[in-house]
Amino acid sequence: MNSEPPAESSLAQRRTRNSAVGYVLDCIKKAIVRRELKPGDMLPSETELSAQLGVGKTSIREALKMLQAVGAVDIRHGLGTVIRNEPGPDMLTPLVFQLLLKDGTSAELLEFRKLLEPNYTVLAQEKATEADIAALGRLVERLEKRIAEGTQTVEDDLGFHRAILQATRNPYMITMGSTILELFRSSIEKSIREIPNVAASDHRAIYVAFKSRDPALLRAAIEKSYEGWSRSLNAQDREQT
Repeated sequence: MNSEPPAESSLAQRRTRNSAVGYVLDCIKKAIVRRELKPGDMLPSETELSAQLGVGKTSIREALKMLQAVGAVDIRHGLGTVIRNEPGPDMLTPLVFQLLLKDGTSAELLEFRKLLEPNYTVLAQEKATEADIAALGRLVERLEKRIAEGTQTVEDDLGFHRAILQATRNPYMITMGSTILELFRSSIEKSIREIPNVAASDHRAIYVAFKSRDPALLRAAIEKSYEGWSRSLNAQDREQT
């Protein structure tokens, strides 16, 4: 990135915000949207950014820390700051926080999941390779084994859904779907703890339907799986009232 690139394509933009930190964030966001900054790219140094954007190093540093907090960049001390390929697996993104703060009902949450999950799962079924299907089978077997041992965790359940998302081969769907799964974490955790055999049966049925390449059968298996999950969701509501 040149220190004085053309105005229309440069990282630096005419300042339109009072907040210097907000201005830095906006400039970096626009550069990412325009693909001037891409995953894996190293950002200019704090000194270079300060000169390009006309703000102090403190504002640059604060903006970078905020970007790191949401998983957009990786600050490598002594090396520089790089645009991440994807957020870390333990990253709670702003979208997750926004969704968690919504005061929706359990019925609305179920409605939300029913709208999204069957569609991306059918997409995954269409694109899945034999290796994808085999991987799903191993995840189902692992869940069943851990339930038999009494060592199952919510990650055993969520891992199955993440594998389905990966099979969509759609980076937008993978990111959005993985983010939304965090919204269901607590209720899925309750299901896997209190009705593990139901969870195992549901995952097995979804896997069999997925493997069949029959979208109607797959949608029916997913719909049936909501019965146990919605009971856990309602029980969780009663505990919190």
